[in-house]
Amino acid sequence: LFFGCLLFLGIDSAYAMVLSLTAVLEDAWFCKRLNLKKPILSAIVCGTGCLLGIIYLFDSGLYFLDIADHFVASWCLLLLGFLETVAVGWFFRAKDQFARVGHFSVILYDCCFFVSITLGVIIALSGNEESDVDVIWVGVFIGAFVWVFGLVAAVLLSKTKNRGSSFAEKVWDIAGWHGPDTIRRVINSQYDEAWTPNDSVKEGAALVRLNYVSIAFGFLIKYIIPGVLLLLLGLEVNQDVQVAYSNFPIRMNLLGLLIFAAVSTCILLLFVFPRLWYDPSFCGKEGATVKDWIHWAVIPRPIPNKSAVSRQSSAA
Repeated sequence: LFFGCLLFLGIDSAYAMVLSLTAVLEDAWFCKRLNLKKPILSAIVCGTGCLLGIIYLFDSGLYFLDIADHFVASWCLLLLGFLETVAVGWFFRAKDQFARVGHFSVILYDCCFFVSITLGVIIALSGNEESDVDVIWVGVFIGAFVWVFGLVAAVLLSKTKNRGSSFAEKVWDIAGWHGPDTIRRVINSQYDEAWTPNDSVKEGAALVRLNYVSIAFGFLIKYIIPGVLLLLLGLEVNQDVQVAYSNFPIRMNLLGLLIFAAVSTCILLLFVFPRLWYDPSFCGKEGATVKDWIHWAVIPRPIPNKSAVSRQSSAA
């Protein structure tokens, strides 16, 4: 009975992991182009996982499993959690901020914030055991100074369409959590169709009702959680750099580093070239050059068809 429970527990976990990956691949343009259905995708994913898992069947397999679990559960998950909160809190609905105060102010404040928390984490983790407390406070002070400096500079350099905007309104337009508020509006409107964020009555009701998402959600997503996750990631990296995980040889820890490098490369590639996940069929038009392909991959709007443009110009 015990081993039967372990078997079904493993099958359940494998089903969840395979389904989450095949659901994403099923919507990808290259799978639709190749007409790959869910059974074929499941077979490919399971086969690939089986091949990658052969390393765990050797005598040192348990150690490799421990290393992979450590780097995936600490480095990779913390990085993904940090990037998810950044995407929701800082990138989602950023166009609304650009329309209110201009691109420069928003980008300046965002850069200063991330520089501040990155500097704070690096300085706080750079001390030795004797001066840990002092170095941590130095990191907090420098990070807070860069953050406040960026906020004040962004407000002073903002270009609002409404010249009567107050200082507080400019601060909210630049530093507010507009993306999470949009999510809160969608969730809370299921219970109250007239619910809107930043309304004192509506926000008060959201604070006392358990089925509502309160204003603390936006503040945590944009400011608190990214800093905490980045600090935890820094602690993990600093600890593993100073002392190899479980005192394993570096050649064995290389497996975990390769996994983290692969995850980071995929994230960076899709961040720089977001169009890689969309159907690129329209880009292969007649007369498309390498520059057009780079333009298509980086800028999220279709490039003009040169042949069509030339025909229109000749007709004119």
